Amino acid sequence: MGKFDGVIIVSDIDGTFLGKHARLVPRNLEAIEYFKKEGGCFTIATGREHFLVYRPIPNLKEVINIPLIACNGAYIYDAHAEKVVLEEFLPEPEISRIVDAARAFSPGSGLRITCDMHYYIDQPFEPVLREFVNYPERIRVVPYDETP
Repeated sequence: MGKFDGVIIVSDIDGTFLGKHARLVPRNLEAIEYFKKEGGCFTIATGREHFLVYRPIPNLKEVINIPLIACNGAYIYDAHAEKVVLEEFLPEPEISRIVDAARAFSPGSGLRITCDMHYYIDQPFEPVLREFVNYPERIRVVPYDETP
């Protein structure tokens, strides 16, 4: 029986788990290993999709020992089994109300909807194209009303 049995720590990535310049911090990794050896469960919660987590944390499967929370809580991903274990999509008409409010607040801004591991954008815009330069096959330019 470890002293951290039944304890779960969930950490954000940027500015929390990672140090300056988005670097892994050896001291953090050592503390997490100790915590897990003593029975603790560790994972991350992020706004990123799960496959984008491997860039800043290439040894992700060694670091976490329970599924991670991805895409701002839209789904839970088990990195060890390599599968989504739970996902929740916003229903209509809530999505349309959010999009309408965002467009009213910032006319002409781009729209990105993440669904089924693809990024649906209604127009090509630089922040998304730059962020996903390594994943062009995941980007779909589709008018909002045709987005799945």
